[in-house]
Order: sequence, then structure tokens, then C-alpha cells
Amino acid sequence: QKWMIGEKDKQVKEVQGKYQASEAYALRERLQECMEALEVAANLQAEQLQYLEDHALRKLTAMDDQIADVQDDLDTKCEHLAQLKTIMNQYWSKGDEALLPIMLSLAGFSHSEAQRLKQAREKRQNAGVGGIA
Repeated sequence: QKWMIGEKDKQVKEVQGKYQASEAYALRERLQECMEALEVAANLQAEQLQYLEDHALRKLTAMDDQIADVQDDLDTKCEHLAQLKTIMNQYWSKGDEALLPIMLSLAGFSHSEAQRLKQAREKRQNAGVGGIA
């Protein structure tokens, strides 16, 4: 009977060992599956992050270009204003009529607008001269 009990204990331990090995194998498989899923998720997030980074960089580059364009426009307008001030000072101090087209151009008037203003001025001057005679 002791021998039978010993044999049964041996069989029980053998079954327990097989069960434990089977359970450890299942846990290793589950761990491997989880690690693979985690790696896929990490790769996907890395791709999404790269996409967002590229998109943000494109937007920032476009905005930088726009800012540079606005800065160029501002610099040009400031230069025109400085030139206009100088020419207006010369006009008022010397009365040089030849400076009027330059002033109109620097002020931003188109060629047709400048012509219209010139004609209106000449008409007003001619009317003043005609009224005196």
C-alpha cells in the first residue's frame, strides 16, 4: 500500500508538472502575443507622430514664407514712404511740378488714376486762369 501511495503521489506530481509546464507555455504564448500587439501599436503611433510632425513642419514652412512675404511688403512700403516724404519735402520747398508723377506713383496710384488726377488739376488750373482773364 505504501508503494501504491508512493506511485500515486508520483503520478500526481507528474500530472502537476505537466499542468504547470502547460500553464507556463500558455502564459509565454500570451505574453508573446501581447508584446507583438504592443509593437504594432508603437509602430502605428510612431507613423502617426511622423505624419503629424511632417504636416506641422509643412504648415510652419508655409507660414514662415507668408511672414517673409509680408515683411518684404512692409519693407517696400516703408521705403516708398521715406522716398515720398523726401520728394514731398522737395515739392513743397521748391514747387517743382515735375515731382508730382513720382509722388503719385509712390503713393500707390495707378497710371490711369494719376492721369485722371493730372487732368482734374489742369482743368482746375485752367478754370482759375480763365476766370481771371
